[in-house]
Amino acid sequence: MKKVINIIKKYLAIFYISISNSFAYISEVAFGSIFMLLVVFVMAQIWMVVFSNNPDKLIAGFTMENMVWYIFITELITTSKPRVIQILGEEIKSGTVSYLLNKPFNFISYHLFTGLGETFARLIFKSIFSVVLISLLLSLPSISLVNIPFVIIVIAISIILDYYIASSLAMLAFWVEDTRYLRFILQKLVFIFGGILFPLDIYPVFFQKIALFLPFDELIYGPAKLFVRFNLTDWFNLVLHQVGWIIIFMIITKILYEKGIKKVDINGG
Repeated sequence: MKKVINIIKKYLAIFYISISNSFAYISEVAFGSIFMLLVVFVMAQIWMVVFSNNPDKLIAGFTMENMVWYIFITELITTSKPRVIQILGEEIKSGTVSYLLNKPFNFISYHLFTGLGETFARLIFKSIFSVVLISLLLSLPSISLVNIPFVIIVIAISIILDYYIASSLAMLAFWVEDTRYLRFILQKLVFIFGGILFPLDIYPVFFQKIALFLPFDELIYGPAKLFVRFNLTDWFNLVLHQVGWIIIFMIITKILYEKGIKKVDINGG
């Protein structure tokens, strides 16, 4: 039990240090917030035109206000995540991973908690900064305060899932020279099937079925939809799917890491 507590303390310390380091570069986070708001503003203008030509003022069950806040959440999540494939890929390719083997922490877990700390800092700053500004221009989101903790939970789980999907691809750096194209492919898959700019509800049914079969909707679409249209049953289903995909990609990441690190050992680091 004491060993488990020490492990938890160790990774919480990594998490805290990552948060502190992120706030040390607050200007970078602020610039990211401005860029995110520009995307939300542009998309809001587009949706205003679309809704102005819609007499029902409702598209796939979403109101104009829903759409703006939906885009806000998708951009908030997307722009707050660390570049996992790039970071892990560079450390593997440069051989830095071999120097971390004798450290008192697991390579994959270390980067998980470092990324979580960095993302947490960005989410906090961007949320406060953006919600105030958007609320002044539009209105406060219609979500109940009681439901906010539930949404925070699925956002946190989605970030962990995103990490393990990205890290499983980053592990391929043990065998390929450049992982940048893998990051590019993942970004495009999330953009198309994750519902970043448009809720999956407005797409054709066959496309929705494909998207819901893949793990990418759990990263962006699921948490964003719950923010604007919360349903407890949908929340349970989303958490169940997220955890299931996390387990799958954790196993894939672990297998690839163990095989790859043996390759490093064989080659002498």
